[in-house]
Amino acid sequence: MAANVHNLLTESITSQTPYVELATQLKRVVSSHDYENRLLDHSIMNQVAFDNCGSDIKRMQSEKEYYEKLMAVHRRRMLVYPYKFEIHILNFTGVLPFSYYRGILLDMIQQEKSYDTLPNFTAVDCLRLTGVGRNQFIDIMNNVRSKKIQKSKILKILPSGMPSTITLEPWWTVRVIASVEKLKECTAQELEMIEQMAGTEVKNPNSPSASALTSNFMKLASSATTHLPLMGMGKKATALKEPVLNASAMAATLPRSLVLSLHQKGILYPQVDVADADLTVVPPLNNFVMNRASTSPFEKLLYDILVSIDERTTVRQLASVLDRDINDIRNAVGIYCRLGMAYKKTAIPILQELAAKGTFHESWSDALCTMMQQTEEAERAAGGSAAPLLPNEVPKKRIAFLFDYELTAYLMMGNLGELKDHAVTLFEAGKMTDEMLSRLVEQLLKIDSEGKEGEVKKYFDHAVALREILLHLRHNSTLDLKDCDGKLDMVRSESLNSLDSSTKRRILDKNYSCVFSMSPLGCPLTLPSCMPNYFGNPIALVASPWFRLFISAESHSGSELVVLRRGLYLNSLPECLSKERGVINIIMFAWSLDAHPVHLATSNALFRINEELQWQPVMLIPYERTGGSLYTTSMPFPHGEYKTEAEAGAVEAAPAGPTKGEADLSELFGDEQESKPQPPTAEHVDPTPPLSATDTLIASETDKIMSRFVEDFGLQHSVGHITLLIEKRKKKGSLPANPKRLELNEKRKKELAALRTKFKSNHETPGVEHPEEEEVATENPSEEEEQFDVKVTPHGVSFGIPVSDPKLTASVLTQLNKHHLLCKASMEKHTLAMQKLTIRFISFVHDQLDGGQPMMHEVKVQKSPLCQRQMSAVPYPKRSLYFNGKDIVPLDV
Repeated sequence: MAANVHNLLTESITSQTPYVELATQLKRVVSSHDYENRLLDHSIMNQVAFDNCGSDIKRMQSEKEYYEKLMAVHRRRMLVYPYKFEIHILNFTGVLPFSYYRGILLDMIQQEKSYDTLPNFTAVDCLRLTGVGRNQFIDIMNNVRSKKIQKSKILKILPSGMPSTITLEPWWTVRVIASVEKLKECTAQELEMIEQMAGTEVKNPNSPSASALTSNFMKLASSATTHLPLMGMGKKATALKEPVLNASAMAATLPRSLVLSLHQKGILYPQVDVADADLTVVPPLNNFVMNRASTSPFEKLLYDILVSIDERTTVRQLASVLDRDINDIRNAVGIYCRLGMAYKKTAIPILQELAAKGTFHESWSDALCTMMQQTEEAERAAGGSAAPLLPNEVPKKRIAFLFDYELTAYLMMGNLGELKDHAVTLFEAGKMTDEMLSRLVEQLLKIDSEGKEGEVKKYFDHAVALREILLHLRHNSTLDLKDCDGKLDMVRSESLNSLDSSTKRRILDKNYSCVFSMSPLGCPLTLPSCMPNYFGNPIALVASPWFRLFISAESHSGSELVVLRRGLYLNSLPECLSKERGVINIIMFAWSLDAHPVHLATSNALFRINEELQWQPVMLIPYERTGGSLYTTSMPFPHGEYKTEAEAGAVEAAPAGPTKGEADLSELFGDEQESKPQPPTAEHVDPTPPLSATDTLIASETDKIMSRFVEDFGLQHSVGHITLLIEKRKKKGSLPANPKRLELNEKRKKELAALRTKFKSNHETPGVEHPEEEEVATENPSEEEEQFDVKVTPHGVSFGIPVSDPKLTASVLTQLNKHHLLCKASMEKHTLAMQKLTIRFISFVHDQLDGGQPMMHEVKVQKSPLCQRQMSAVPYPKRSLYFNGKDIVPLDV
């Protein structure tokens, strides 16, 4: 009931419904005064023009008071200057953008706020107009503190004018705003240009015969004055009561030097005009300031546009996709152009038309050449200029690759050459179109992860994996979709998920034939139903521990696992996880959509588990036991011929870190392989020694499980990898290694090494690689070989393309091409299989919840130590469960 009332109240405020027309139930919960204040706040934060406000607001205050209140709220919240109402603001308050940002800087210094409190877009515009960035602000703050400058004198150390490097584009419109005092600063040439713009004579205010301006376009208020200490116009300045708006012209038709000079003096101000049919391009964000995102609805619209816009979508189409008023979209796109974060693709033909008519001023030639060069470079990077679309022609769709913020973080923090600007664009813009990807690929081709270790290697591995993905997916030779041109866009999942479901679906349906997801995707794509041609998690819930429980139960195989309900307090670990059962380490998963595995030793796991159970359920998996060796391998699907050689491998996983996959079955067994001694001759060097009986058994079991698993869950036309847990335990009665034989092996190994060194010095053959000493065993297998029991179990399924391991990435992409998954028939089968899998999965979750409707619990990031990224909604299990390797049974703890 309360939620329904809240929704009705929100709808009434959005539609500007007068208080007298509210329903009775709403009048009971909100007073007239409170409702009018909510109306005013909503109108200001959503930048509603005074003329479009409801009767309640117009009765409360005048138009002048409304815009004064709007400016006060924007300044207090440090929002972007409301360029949408610039004419009204200059008319009623006289506050220019420069003075507005100067005032915000003054407030921050007086209140000793950090520069990071400035929202992102505000910081970019403030830097553009004042020249004050992070370093300059810190210097000013240190100067104020060290010299103990009084707050009233801080204004003197702030910039008094705009930087000389400020950019004006030739296609912008410039308008005249001036008082008598400001015109006294103009030169004769500047006054002549103003005459040209106004279409009337302007007498020189400094002339003795000119006691007053006779210009028709300058109407001054005879009585109204306003305090403008931040405009550099003295303590008091005459406000423009009714500035004439026909004194305007396109900047390209005027002398560039005079335009810039008058702009610096505050006499001309630029207006960025955006038409409904305009096309806009967002290049890499080179000078973006990364501080914080504000809660302003307008800033949210700016981010929504960034993830939706491309150079093939007009402003009108963008408004339709986002379901927003086209005036708001035009205003937002204009701000992007003003901030230098975008440029209008359709501006060049307009300027060329002016040049053909002879009205283009030659002083803007360099700017026009720069614009044309920028466009040519973008077209060259995209593989040539695209043919213009015919009227009513629909552009072909593309392929989308979804990534999350973690990938951009690796690119930013890895000190990977010039990748930082591209990473900033990927993170802040949330999208990079195919036209810009060539530059990114050029930088990625310079990355080499060989020789890197530890955390540094992790950064490089992500960059190399991303390079492989882009090279494989762009213009793929196996693509067979008539409506797709083979180009690729990168889209950030967090930016896409910030849109409502219908808008998100419209963007994907309009622009993309198929969508691939990175794996794991920290922010799963949330849609109300399974999306066609999507190679990622079929639904967001697949990213939760529910899916791991589902695949274990449905396949009747897998590791033992325990699910503990929320609110439980353990005095001891469940028996299946105890030391008495030989368990050394445990993997813990929090019950959310974005939880990473946490490795815990059984000796100190109890405290951490109880701490997490306060907030949400957890899943626990025994990971390592005494008396055996354990490691994991990740293998791609669809499953191919892996009987003798696999396209995935594994490394022995350390208990305290995440697992990773390799790319060759021979690497699956590492140093545990046994091989026959090979003579150190150049004629015959076998880099892949034969597998032992134990390793052959592991390969056979792995192949069987993969085949059965892919068949059971319908993964024949999907993209991803399966993680397998391989455990080797010594058989009872197995003879240990003979100490005398080990001693003999060591002696023969040293002799063989000396022989190899001598041979290499006398018979070096170019291009022939010699096996390393550790890879050559010195004793044939015998009856005394140790025997092992082998257990191979599914450990997890990941949909999408992995980005943490280049070898596994290449292996998954190879299967994608090998099985021709980029064709219409395969995608239709994939979509159908994912829909069936989704139905099975949801039915399983409902069954575990006793057939009732899932109760969605919100897991807030600031409370849970494991959920660091977002608020996730996952149905919680109502009881504790235990999977014994075949079936799920209730667990009493």
